[in-house]
Amino acid sequence: YLGDRLLAEAGSAFGRAEPIALADRAWDVDDPFLTHAAERLAEASMTVRPGYTLFTEQLALSLAFHVVQRYPADQVRPVEPVPPPALPPRTLRRLVEFVRADPGAAITLQDLARVAGLSPSHLTRAFKRSTGTTPHRFVLRERLMLAQDLLSRSDLDLAEVALQSGFSSQSHLGAAFRTMTGLSPGRYRRLRRG
Repeated sequence: YLGDRLLAEAGSAFGRAEPIALADRAWDVDDPFLTHAAERLAEASMTVRPGYTLFTEQLALSLAFHVVQRYPADQVRPVEPVPPPALPPRTLRRLVEFVRADPGAAITLQDLARVAGLSPSHLTRAFKRSTGTTPHRFVLRERLMLAQDLLSRSDLDLAEVALQSGFSSQSHLGAAFRTMTGLSPGRYRRLRRG
């Protein structure tokens, strides 16, 4: 269930002021994106760890954009959303500073939108246009860079590196780290130290 607030947020990206009702058939179609996104959203919503709130919110918004564009009840399909302008450099700097200020904080899309002074949907699209990545991937990359720094220059054990860099556990750090670098955190540390 996406909810009226989320559908209204997605509809606003298409220039619709009122919430968009979805056609009943929206849930009875063979739509691979819809199926995959809904499954990932269900998985992510059951995972309670730092970073997943932002991921879940971003995924829900993407899902809402998709269904609003393809399955409105009134059969008036919204036009493609107008790409928002890029974020002003000052706003982008504030967002980066906010993320870097407390790497372990649970950051939500609403938090980032508040810092930028934008709606979550506008922020998501403007952020992607400005940086080439989503807010969730940006936060993850920042946390991984901090973890790399801690692994290179500290003697903290891997579990402590994970917590200080905003991951919920050593295994969470390990999975994200391997995806980004192809190495485990322990192997990365050994290679960096010769």
